[in-house]
Amino acid sequence: MRVIAAIPNSLTWARVVAIPLLVALYWLPITAELRDGLATGLFVVAALTDWLDGWLARRWGVVTAFGAFLDPVADKLIVAAALVMLLSLDRAQPWVAFVIIGREIAISALREWMAELGQRRSVAVHWVGKLKTVAQLVAIPMLLWGRPLLGVDMLLLGNWLVIVAALLTIWSMFYYLNQAWPHLRGAMDPSKPAQKDPRDTAAVDPRDSAAGDPHNPAAGGPHNPAAVDPHNLAAMERSKPSVGAPSNSATINSPKPEAIVSPGTGRQDQPETEADQSPNSSR
Repeated sequence: MRVIAAIPNSLTWARVVAIPLLVALYWLPITAELRDGLATGLFVVAALTDWLDGWLARRWGVVTAFGAFLDPVADKLIVAAALVMLLSLDRAQPWVAFVIIGREIAISALREWMAELGQRRSVAVHWVGKLKTVAQLVAIPMLLWGRPLLGVDMLLLGNWLVIVAALLTIWSMFYYLNQAWPHLRGAMDPSKPAQKDPRDTAAVDPRDSAAGDPHNPAAGGPHNPAAVDPHNLAAMERSKPSVGAPSNSATINSPKPEAIVSPGTGRQDQPETEADQSPNSSR
């Protein structure tokens, strides 16, 4: 089962490995016709794996989060590499390459930002984006071959088709931007705080968010019983009256009265205390 589950991702990895091989073909000391034939064949095989890996993953029920991430990345990389090579061969127009590569960068960043807001489904793949990908994967091999085939001028046909792909690319870009526009408009309003990923908010310790507030128990302020200094706590315990002691703190802390000397006898008499003056006294 593990071997079967690894096949779709292996096909995706093969498409990634094909990228440096495609570029290396243009540095080998071989004829232009052989080079173009090998580059065209390599790109066609890579394009077929783009369809095959997704189909196998869904059919066998082995769709993985890593495969969902790597598959579009591999598509964008191999298309960008092929367009750069076509520019060096003067077989593609610069504005077409800019539109296609620039759109991929912009929409990838948009999807990442929307995922942070928990709104990735708003910019999920649409049929316009799929049609754009098909147009690119058909037009680029024609331009890589760049010569007539069966009486058809592949270079001319490929140029027209890649322009159609560029227009579909612009269409799909505006579609995704329109889907994300409510969130983009809110993010451009300076009076509204920046929205954060709810997963990040849930992971914040409330004591961290309340740090620096001396009146907030979560900040460790004086109202928090857990924030009392252990030395002060010990002093508070010592200051508590013992069991059975009178509750009148004034009586406990009152100073001891001084003795009074009798003028005739020279005997020192102790003044009466409040207890002695009580009606219930034994005197």
